[in-house]
Amino acid sequence: MTRTFFAGVVTGLLGGIVGAFLVIHLDRSRTTQSAFAATTRSQDVVSAGRIQLTDAGGKVRAELAMSGDGGPALFFCAHDTPVVVLKSKGRDRSVYGLNPTSTDPFLANYTGDGKKSDVFGSY
Repeated sequence: MTRTFFAGVVTGLLGGIVGAFLVIHLDRSRTTQSAFAATTRSQDVVSAGRIQLTDAGGKVRAELAMSGDGGPALFFCAHDTPVVVLKSKGRDRSVYGLNPTSTDPFLANYTGDGKKSDVFGSY
């Protein structure tokens, strides 16, 4: 009876150790997986109050930020003549900006076959 009792205690102790090891190991793998999933999701979003585009000298050339009235805005900061180009399938579809020689605004649209139509100004 002593041997049977001792064998039961040793078997129970070993079973408890193996069970605890499995529970800890399974819990750790779940934590790692959920942390990996959270990391993957967070890489899809960039959140900032302001994004600045700087040139090689560190001068701010453009900024995506909130305007004074609280709405989102794209600011071009320089004495340059900025241009905004909207593309579709690699082709210019609409170009808006300031003419480099006069700084007068212009808007040019392009049809699907690439034909240009000036809406106003010259580009």
